[in-house]
Amino acid sequence: MLITALIVFNCRLTLQEEKEKRQKADLLNKKNTGQSRKKERQSIKNVEMNPKVENTTRTQVMALKTVRRNKVSDSDEKEKRLLYENHMLKDEIAKLTLELDTVKNQNQEKYFEDIMIVKEKNDHFQKTITETLFQHNAQLEVLRAELTMLTLNWRINNKTEEDWKQKVNHTGLDGLLLYRIMSIVRHQKEIYKLISRKKKNGFVPRTKINLICLI
Repeated sequence: MLITALIVFNCRLTLQEEKEKRQKADLLNKKNTGQSRKKERQSIKNVEMNPKVENTTRTQVMALKTVRRNKVSDSDEKEKRLLYENHMLKDEIAKLTLELDTVKNQNQEKYFEDIMIVKEKNDHFQKTITETLFQHNAQLEVLRAELTMLTLNWRINNKTEEDWKQKVNHTGLDGLLLYRIMSIVRHQKEIYKLISRKKKNGFVPRTKINLICLI
């Protein structure tokens, strides 16, 4: 953008210089034309005063007129050339201005595109965080429920096999029932071990705990 601005400034400076040159040329042309006309009038006056030099004077007058016409013609050609150059410079300035506007619009479009991309990424990030928190909360609730169940089972497991044997003997239960009770006690101990392992190594699958409880 800085280069484009410098080009536009140089073009304008060139136009100003050409304008000043044309004004100087016009002043010089007017001055020369005035001098030529003055000489022409003086020559005509001399012819009227001295008829003997009429032919020579006429020749000089014609020569002066020719010189004047040539100067006028040169001035016209120079003016046309300056007008053409001026027109070309204006076209170049218009072209550079259009390119500058195009670059500006492209930069604005790129800026808005970048904003939209950042917004989409931020929305996706927020959605991911929300989903992750929801999943973690759900897992936390499951762990809390399992911990509650295991805690209750552990309390049942506090009684030893001897306690259960004494209780069975005291109530007069048969051997098969005693076997089932002892199996339940062993399984409850296994669940307690799983709780300890869970605390050390991490999450214990719910399916494994359910299988142990169903034995």
